[in-house]
Amino acid sequence: MSTEYNGRPACLKNKKIIAYSVVAVIVVVAAYLAFFVRGLNSNNITGNNSSQSTVQLIANSRAAAIEQYQKQFCGLHSVPHANDYITEYRLPATCEMPLGILVDGQAGKVWYVSTKQGTLGSYDLANHKFDRELNIPIWNVRSIPTDNSQVLSVKADKNGNIWFTDEKQNAIWRYSPLGFEIYKVPEKSKAFGTTYPVSIDFDSKGSVYFVGIRSPILWFGNVTQMKNDTSNGVSKIPIPTNAFKGIDPDLISTGSIAVDNNRNVVWISMLSFPSKGEILRYNITSKTFDSFDMPSGLNSPV
Repeated sequence: MSTEYNGRPACLKNKKIIAYSVVAVIVVVAAYLAFFVRGLNSNNITGNNSSQSTVQLIANSRAAAIEQYQKQFCGLHSVPHANDYITEYRLPATCEMPLGILVDGQAGKVWYVSTKQGTLGSYDLANHKFDRELNIPIWNVRSIPTDNSQVLSVKADKNGNIWFTDEKQNAIWRYSPLGFEIYKVPEKSKAFGTTYPVSIDFDSKGSVYFVGIRSPILWFGNVTQMKNDTSNGVSKIPIPTNAFKGIDPDLISTGSIAVDNNRNVVWISMLSFPSKGEILRYNITSKTFDSFDMPSGLNSPV
């Protein structure tokens, strides 16, 4: 049998077929690679664009939230007004958001705290001008554009030191000639993360009493034992909540306190808004409580 093909050995025919097959495979692989690489590039471009769009959306959302917060709370374009009874004063810094205020007649000053900027400020009644504001050493919300730490109580003790509450840091502060000191509440609310210190007062010995919205506790501070940045000297006096039986404990709040040094008692308001309220009297000498229900229509004392 002949092994030639068109005058050539048959093996050449087989080699030619193999060569064409190899070329065809190479062309297919090259085409696939070209398509695959082009797809990768396209996906990368699409992915990058998508990523950039997401970043831009987040940035726009954040900017809108900050703008809304400032419009609602900062009074950026407020103009002081006055009439025969009231005179308004614009505070030195932007977005101060003061709440608690103290008139210190002995020093001739009006004290306030900027809940946003974390500064203690004062207005000089004699010279009719604001003093230089003092930076509170630790005020975490300064770096959070849409947050503040509410300070609802500012008080002066018998030595002229300025005390104030601090919601977010679950603490109270004292400002004296030695500077600022922070005293931490020994416990936190499990539901809210802070007892939310809200009201503060002093007894005749200079000891401090305070309450927090998120805890049915009267806190006592022995000033001689209190130490900066600790809970030393701060102890709790549990407030009876028998009258609030059946109400979720997380919904029972203390509102404010006032120390009656003539009778050596502490008065406390307590409520579960809007269903139940009472005021309590704590006898400092006997360490006992008396409670008084609020009349109908006055069930949420603050």
